[in-house]
Amino acid sequence: MNYLELAALVAPEIILTLTALLVLFVDLGAMREEPLKNRLWVSGSFACLGCIVAAAWLLVVNPTGQHAMFANDSLTHVVQVALLAMAFSAIILSTTINFTEHVGEYLALLLLATIGMMLLSASRDLLMIFLSLELTSLPLYVLTAFAKQKVQSVEAGLKYYLFGGVSAAFALFGLSLVYGLGGSTNLSQIAANLAAGKLGRIHCGWQRS
Repeated sequence: MNYLELAALVAPEIILTLTALLVLFVDLGAMREEPLKNRLWVSGSFACLGCIVAAAWLLVVNPTGQHAMFANDSLTHVVQVALLAMAFSAIILSTTINFTEHVGEYLALLLLATIGMMLLSASRDLLMIFLSLELTSLPLYVLTAFAKQKVQSVEAGLKYYLFGGVSAAFALFGLSLVYGLGGSTNLSQIAANLAAGKLGRIHCGWQRS
């Protein structure tokens, strides 16, 4: 698979990334002095449009091809479309509540978290799973503490950050054990090695009695 085919495979994530950058540019550059309600509606409209285009790519274009790190099947596409629908709903709800003046940053973080969840649903490699999980978690840490004027929000963000950091360490340790037992970071290869009875032999040197 060449780079163009890989780009077509992750095109929805690329679309959301460009949308996040566009939302930041529009809000921080062109509409910084506009009323908060106008900023919410305009930036929210761009964010919703990005979700719609990404979902349309999955439903209409339906890219083909396989990659070692990403799954490309109908079930993965259904999950990703569902994630985009939930992100779309969250953006619509956010435009009705004036809880922050940092509109561009909020919507960009929401889109980045959606990208992480979409990559996580399509990951076929242990390293990609961990990176996608972190890409999902880091924006959510900030979003949890986004209402800085509320003590509860700041407290929740700090607790989530500490809990998430410890959980990430345990998850990484567990993934390293799976790698040692399966002999590969690719989920399909791990399954094949385990089915062939190669448990722990490849890298750990364990022998079954």
